[in-house]
Amino acid sequence: GIPFFYCGMMATFVITIYQIVFEKERKLKQGMKLMGLKSSVYWTSWFIHGTAMTLFETIIMMIGGYACMFAFFWKTNFFVNFLIFFLYGEAMLMLAFLISTLLNTSKSAITAGMLLFITGTLLQMLLSSPSLLAFVYYDHYW
Repeated sequence: GIPFFYCGMMATFVITIYQIVFEKERKLKQGMKLMGLKSSVYWTSWFIHGTAMTLFETIIMMIGGYACMFAFFWKTNFFVNFLIFFLYGEAMLMLAFLISTLLNTSKSAITAGMLLFITGTLLQMLLSSPSLLAFVYYDHYW
Protein backbone atom coordinates (compact mmCIF):
# COMPACT_ATOMS: atom_id res chain seq x y z
CA GLY A 1 0.00 0.00 0.00
CA ILE A 2 2.80 2.48 0.75
CA PRO A 3 4.15 2.80 -2.85
CA PHE A 4 0.57 3.58 -3.90
CA PHE A 5 0.80 6.97 -2.19
CA TYR A 6 4.27 7.91 -3.37
CA CYS A 7 4.14 6.83 -7.01
CA GLY A 8 0.92 8.67 -7.76
CA MET A 9 2.30 12.07 -6.90
CA MET A 10 5.69 11.43 -8.46
CA ALA A 11 4.15 10.78 -11.87
CA THR A 12 3.02 14.39 -12.12
CA PHE A 13 6.39 15.53 -10.78
CA VAL A 14 8.31 13.86 -13.62
CA ILE A 15 5.81 14.96 -16.26
CA THR A 16 5.86 18.58 -15.07
CA ILE A 17 9.66 18.77 -15.15
CA TYR A 18 9.65 17.31 -18.64
CA GLN A 19 6.99 19.67 -20.01
CA ILE A 20 8.58 22.83 -18.62
CA VAL A 21 12.07 21.92 -19.82
CA PHE A 22 10.67 20.86 -23.21
CA GLU A 23 9.16 24.35 -23.62
CA LYS A 24 12.48 25.89 -22.64
CA GLU A 25 14.44 23.59 -24.95
CA ARG A 26 12.22 24.40 -27.96
CA LYS A 27 12.43 28.10 -27.05
CA LEU A 28 8.63 28.33 -26.75
CA LYS A 29 8.91 30.33 -23.55
CA GLN A 30 11.26 32.79 -25.24
CA GLY A 31 8.82 33.16 -28.15
CA MET A 32 5.97 33.88 -25.75
CA LYS A 33 8.11 36.47 -23.96
CA LEU A 34 8.80 38.18 -27.29
CA MET A 35 5.03 38.44 -27.79
CA GLY A 36 4.65 40.15 -24.42
CA LEU A 37 4.14 37.32 -21.93
CA LYS A 38 5.35 38.27 -18.47
CA SER A 39 7.34 35.73 -16.51
CA SER A 40 4.90 35.93 -13.60
CA VAL A 41 1.98 35.02 -15.88
CA TYR A 42 3.96 32.11 -17.33
CA TRP A 43 4.70 30.62 -13.92
CA THR A 44 1.18 31.34 -12.65
CA SER A 45 -0.26 29.37 -15.55
CA TRP A 46 2.03 26.45 -14.74
CA PHE A 47 1.05 26.70 -11.09
CA ILE A 48 -2.66 26.61 -11.93
CA HIS A 49 -2.13 23.67 -14.28
CA GLY A 50 -0.04 21.80 -11.72
CA THR A 51 -2.49 22.53 -8.90
CA ALA A 52 -5.38 21.22 -10.99
CA MET A 53 -3.42 18.04 -11.71
CA THR A 54 -2.50 17.68 -8.03
CA LEU A 55 -6.11 18.14 -7.01
CA PHE A 56 -7.22 15.51 -9.52
CA GLU A 57 -4.50 13.09 -8.38
CA THR A 58 -5.39 13.64 -4.73
CA ILE A 59 -9.06 12.90 -5.35
CA ILE A 60 -8.21 9.76 -7.34
CA MET A 61 -5.79 8.65 -4.62
CA MET A 62 -8.41 9.18 -1.91
CA ILE A 63 -11.02 7.23 -3.87
CA GLY A 64 -8.52 4.45 -4.52
CA GLY A 65 -7.47 4.30 -0.87
CA TYR A 66 -11.05 3.98 0.31
CA ALA A 67 -11.91 1.48 -2.45
CA CYS A 68 -8.95 -0.74 -1.53
CA MET A 69 -10.02 -0.57 2.13
CA PHE A 70 -6.66 0.69 3.38
CA ALA A 71 -6.92 1.09 7.15
CA PHE A 72 -4.97 4.32 6.92
CA PHE A 73 -7.84 5.96 5.07
CA TRP A 74 -10.62 4.56 7.24
CA LYS A 75 -8.95 5.42 10.57
CA THR A 76 -7.87 8.95 9.68
CA ASN A 77 -10.06 11.98 9.09
CA PHE A 78 -10.83 12.50 5.38
CA PHE A 79 -9.84 16.19 5.42
CA VAL A 80 -6.54 15.49 7.16
CA ASN A 81 -5.64 12.86 4.56
CA PHE A 82 -6.77 15.09 1.73
CA LEU A 83 -4.73 18.03 3.05
CA ILE A 84 -1.62 15.93 3.56
CA PHE A 85 -1.72 14.46 0.05
CA PHE A 86 -2.61 17.75 -1.59
CA LEU A 87 0.16 19.67 0.18
CA TYR A 88 2.66 16.93 -0.64
CA GLY A 89 1.67 17.24 -4.29
CA GLU A 90 2.06 21.00 -4.16
CA ALA A 91 5.51 20.65 -2.58
CA MET A 92 6.53 18.29 -5.37
CA LEU A 93 5.18 20.79 -7.92
CA MET A 94 7.36 23.54 -6.43
CA LEU A 95 10.36 21.19 -6.49
CA ALA A 96 9.63 20.47 -10.15
CA PHE A 97 9.65 24.22 -10.85
CA LEU A 98 13.00 24.57 -9.09
CA ILE A 99 14.61 21.65 -10.88
CA SER A 100 13.25 22.73 -14.27
CA THR A 101 15.13 26.03 -13.99
CA LEU A 102 18.40 24.14 -13.58
CA LEU A 103 18.03 21.84 -16.61
CA ASN A 104 18.29 22.66 -20.31
CA THR A 105 17.34 19.49 -22.20
CA SER A 106 14.25 17.32 -21.93
CA LYS A 107 16.47 14.23 -21.74
CA SER A 108 18.20 15.60 -18.63
CA ALA A 109 14.79 16.49 -17.19
CA ILE A 110 13.52 12.92 -17.55
CA THR A 111 16.80 11.59 -16.11
CA ALA A 112 16.68 13.92 -13.10
CA GLY A 113 12.99 13.22 -12.47
CA MET A 114 13.44 9.46 -12.65
CA LEU A 115 16.57 9.62 -10.49
CA LEU A 116 14.63 11.44 -7.78
CA PHE A 117 11.75 8.99 -8.19
CA ILE A 118 13.99 5.94 -7.80
CA THR A 119 15.94 7.49 -4.91
CA GLY A 120 12.69 8.31 -3.12
CA THR A 121 11.33 4.81 -3.71
CA LEU A 122 14.47 3.21 -2.28
CA LEU A 123 14.47 5.52 0.74
CA GLN A 124 10.80 4.82 1.30
CA MET A 125 11.36 1.06 1.23
CA LEU A 126 14.30 1.37 3.60
CA LEU A 127 12.64 3.72 6.07
CA SER A 128 9.35 1.82 6.19
CA SER A 129 10.88 -1.60 6.82
CA PRO A 130 9.57 -3.21 10.03
CA SER A 131 13.04 -4.16 11.26
CA LEU A 132 14.34 -0.58 11.00
CA LEU A 133 11.24 0.79 12.69
CA ALA A 134 11.58 -1.76 15.49
CA PHE A 135 15.25 -0.83 15.91
CA VAL A 136 14.46 2.88 16.12
CA TYR A 137 11.38 2.78 18.34
CA TYR A 138 11.94 -0.14 20.73
CA ASP A 139 14.57 -0.10 23.47
CA HIS A 140 14.46 -3.86 23.96
CA TYR A 141 15.08 -4.73 20.30
CA TRP A 142 18.43 -6.39 20.97
